[in-house]
Amino acid sequence: MSAIIGGAYRGVINTHLYNGIDKFSREYEFGYIYGGMFVVGYCRFIHEYVRQNKVDKILFLARDGYIIQKVYELMYPEEVSKCRYMYWSRLAAAKLAYDYYKYDYFRRFLYHKMDQGYSIERIFQSMEIDALVRKCEDSIGISGKDILTDGNVEFVEKFINSNWTDVQKCYENQNLATKKYVSDIIGKAKNAIAVDIGWAGSCAVILNRLINNEWNINCRITGVVAGTNSFYTDDTNGMEPMLADGSIVSYMYSQSHNRE
Repeated sequence: MSAIIGGAYRGVINTHLYNGIDKFSREYEFGYIYGGMFVVGYCRFIHEYVRQNKVDKILFLARDGYIIQKVYELMYPEEVSKCRYMYWSRLAAAKLAYDYYKYDYFRRFLYHKMDQGYSIERIFQSMEIDALVRKCEDSIGISGKDILTDGNVEFVEKFINSNWTDVQKCYENQNLATKKYVSDIIGKAKNAIAVDIGWAGSCAVILNRLINNEWNINCRITGVVAGTNSFYTDDTNGMEPMLADGSIVSYMYSQSHNRE
């Protein structure tokens, strides 16, 4: 901050938090000093995007979207009718879009979990394909009690790939239920945004794919995030195509904006 604005800001902070009259929790202090400024700025950014792009519906994705929605509706009560809180997560998205994004599916459920003490049975339960545990042991000799490691992860991946029809059956009911849930939320909207904190933006990208290619609901979904992968992360260029074509819009930083 500049000397004048920074000085005024520090004065407000010191007068409220450190005047000796009250004692606040560390969480409150963090929110007062940083969180409030962030969420107000982010909500203004969302509002401007909604106004400029004639957005029909604003989807605040669970769980980070919960508090953002509350602040947004306080700031812009005239847009409450456009706002919806939506139950969605990276793991739900990975399971529902397993046919389109296999790399992401296996990375999240297998490669991120290997060498951490997770059993094959527990991994399959998290993937909701635990019906295949016995078949895995019979087919490749890896039991549900075995631990997922870098030594067997590729064998498990190949087993799942070779039994893809069974995997599809495991997700059929979930897919139908999610389609109904999302259809009810989208309604007649044709242009919506999915608001999240970050970072990869995969929740919005996958949601858009499912809505328009799998379920034929016909509503464009743009991901609005606080920040994406930075210049220093391993997956530096992962979001570049989506940022370039406008599928993802970032508030504070991305590979294209405020890189450092």
